[in-house]
Amino acid sequence: MPAADPASWAGLLILAKELITGVAMGFAMRVVFAAVEMAGEISSLTMGLGFASFFDPMSQGRSSGIAQFLTWIATMSMLVANVHLLLLEALAESFFTLPIASTLFHGGGFWDLATWGAKIFSAGLQLAMPLVAALLIINVALGILTRAAPQLNLFGIGFPITLGGGFLVLMISLPYLATPLMNLLGQGTEKARHLPRAFAGKGDLPAAPGAQRAPGTGR
Repeated sequence: MPAADPASWAGLLILAKELITGVAMGFAMRVVFAAVEMAGEISSLTMGLGFASFFDPMSQGRSSGIAQFLTWIATMSMLVANVHLLLLEALAESFFTLPIASTLFHGGGFWDLATWGAKIFSAGLQLAMPLVAALLIINVALGILTRAAPQLNLFGIGFPITLGGGFLVLMISLPYLATPLMNLLGQGTEKARHLPRAFAGKGDLPAAPGAQRAPGTGR
């Protein structure tokens, strides 16, 4: 530990540095859950459940029912795969890769964190793609049916068919969401481990003993 007075400028700099490092590592994993929430929002809007929104105490905003459902699935997957233990291990490893000192950050870490934020849109769209594609086919079929039989009430039959088809596709695709969710959680954990090295300007370093452990392998 550096011999610095906590009330001095050097001590305040060390405190700010450690706070930024911890927030950055937490943000790396928060991006994963933001991608899952975006997938739920896209699915809800496509199914016609945009009106079924609830107050989310975590983000202090509105959230759809499908987004909250997928978020809980991602949370359970994280706990089952022991990803929370890997995050604690990455936090302990960060004190070796980025020691407590009054040195400044390397700029590459902030750029790495900014580019990782783009994962929200790419991963969220990929998770919602099966349901969006299925509902697109359903909407095209309803459009053809309306042109073939104009006397049908599209608003009377379209919403129940779209809603029921969306829930059916969601039920079928749930077992296949385990693999992309595990990959996404693994990428978030690896990014949280890599950020302290990027802040230190050291690039890729050999991992600490036991640090390379895939999610789901236990302790």
